[in-house]
Amino acid sequence: MNLKTYATNICDPKFEEFLSSLNWKKSNSPKVYFTDIACEGILGWQVALESDFERDNVVLVNDFSEESIAGLLASIANGIEKDVAYELMEDEARLFESLFESRITSYDDFPLNEILSFLSNWKEISEHSEIEKVKYFLLSTLDIEVEVKTYEDFTSSENLVKYSNVLRAHSNNLDLFYCFKDDVEIDGEFKLIFTLLLIYQDQKLEKEKLESYSKSDWEIILNSLSLPTCLVSQRGELVLHNSTFSSLGLYANDCLKLDNGVTIEIQDNIYKVFKDSIRVGGKDFESFVFITNNELKREGNVTISSEELGIISGSIAHELNNPIAGILAALTLLKLEDDLADDSLLILEDMELGAKRCKKLIEVFLGFSRLDPLNSKCDSLESSLEQSLSLLRSRMVESNLKMHIEYRVDDSFKRPLNNSIASMIFYLILNEGFTLGHHQKLLINDLNQIDVSVIEREHEMSFSFSPEIKLYEQLQNSKLFLHLLNILNIEILTREGRIYLRSYDN
Repeated sequence: MNLKTYATNICDPKFEEFLSSLNWKKSNSPKVYFTDIACEGILGWQVALESDFERDNVVLVNDFSEESIAGLLASIANGIEKDVAYELMEDEARLFESLFESRITSYDDFPLNEILSFLSNWKEISEHSEIEKVKYFLLSTLDIEVEVKTYEDFTSSENLVKYSNVLRAHSNNLDLFYCFKDDVEIDGEFKLIFTLLLIYQDQKLEKEKLESYSKSDWEIILNSLSLPTCLVSQRGELVLHNSTFSSLGLYANDCLKLDNGVTIEIQDNIYKVFKDSIRVGGKDFESFVFITNNELKREGNVTISSEELGIISGSIAHELNNPIAGILAALTLLKLEDDLADDSLLILEDMELGAKRCKKLIEVFLGFSRLDPLNSKCDSLESSLEQSLSLLRSRMVESNLKMHIEYRVDDSFKRPLNNSIASMIFYLILNEGFTLGHHQKLLINDLNQIDVSVIEREHEMSFSFSPEIKLYEQLQNSKLFLHLLNILNIEILTREGRIYLRSYDN
């Protein structure tokens, strides 16, 4: 197979001699057609003197001299090689998927003993001696001639035309491929043998990786787990365990007597036992994980009702409301004094403003204690946003980072929302945005302000941050945030860097 093939209607012996010197060969199915006028019926590359249509693979030249087309031919040849390499890799993906797309069966004449014998002595394929082993094995069992090449090797100009198919070889060297010189028959025997070769290398690499961990590495890994976990040898030796297992007071021999899935009582707690057999370094071990019923039920079952949320927040708010009311009454009484200096009066007024702001925020928490939060006090959404921003004042001062909000109303939000719940929703958005913005400030020294653009429309509100802050995933992981949205029948969306809160009960 030659990639440099051409045809032409130009009668010029010198031109054809020049093409021959560059290893271009005449062909009835050419890659390139040289012509005076381009023809629409030819789909391949055309190098023409003129054309009455435009197409990516039609190149116009002034003449067919060496100076005009030498560089052009090199570029076309390079493009053809890349196309062929791309097609080979697409075929490789299909070939690999075909190994596992259906159930593979073997027949009586399948060389099972030969392949098991070969695998037992086969090592890392990137080593030259192991490459020669697998080449000889495939030739003797499947009558397939194969080369093992890197991607750079088999896609080189001199090698690209040699191979009909390639298949990536699983190895420490991720750039190795089985390269087949002839059109191989992809039958059941081929699929089964190459599946075993690939799986064997995969398992070998995984095993080598696991065995490279030291005992201290495994102890660090196990101690990062909150569940009691241990590894016990067949002789009853406690090989590895974490600190939570030590607290159970179990002996290794006691563990070996347990079956997978049984429940046992230890120190007034009920545990379910998960037992598994593993083989490491040619030795057999049993791994044990002990899970309490509480651990089994914990995931996905942490819920809180609106009523419970209201009771919690209402209790906190009432506890705070009483001392604030006393502070405001005392400030009012102090301001009635006749002999107060101007500076003292200003201080009292600042204190009163701060206390009133706290009182306003407490009303937000009290809003959660309503029996029907959808019918509670409903101020404008802009006022709710201002309340949520007030909650961030202290963080702004501590971090020396401001948050400025530009609020725009295109259309008033059609459905009134509970002021307290809306304020908490806005606070969670702004707080998460402020946290991520502060992280950016650690990298950008001159970042002193986060600008937030908020747009209110009939059925939605949108938020965007400058500098750009991506907080959609963080909000999606907040159970409280999603719970509050659910109360108000609001969904969260993201598009082009903006966060959208949209009513879904229109």
